[in-house]
Amino acid sequence: MALFSIVLVFVAACSADSIVNPIDFPSGSTLEFTLQEEDEVTLMPDKISIVFLAPVEEGKCPKGVACIWQGEAKIKLRVTQPGRTSEEIRLTMPGLVQTPYANKPFVYGKFSIVLRQLDPYPVHGETIQKGSYRARIAIERR
Repeated sequence: MALFSIVLVFVAACSADSIVNPIDFPSGSTLEFTLQEEDEVTLMPDKISIVFLAPVEEGKCPKGVACIWQGEAKIKLRVTQPGRTSEEIRLTMPGLVQTPYANKPFVYGKFSIVLRQLDPYPVHGETIQKGSYRARIAIERR
């Protein structure tokens, strides 16, 4: 009987309905949060799951360099909501920006998703280690 209980708890914990890092997202609000690479968050009560998959491009003008163009950074997220197809989306932000920046949003149903900030900011001559990126995401109900 004890083994059956352990198996039942394990199966329940691994079910498709399990919620990862739930955050309350009340109606009519804007929410900002930070995700590290491969982190996932679920916005409640809509059960929208957002995963920061990886930076796709780090082309921002590094500190210590005089650039003609500010460059840009791109990240890839996976967005999923029950009853909708999961989507891998790319969000972009310009370089030379170190504070939250209003970028063009990606629209997912009634939600707008924006990349506000991507850290660490590149520095000339330094390598950013894989897994060390943090993305500041804003989501708003439309």
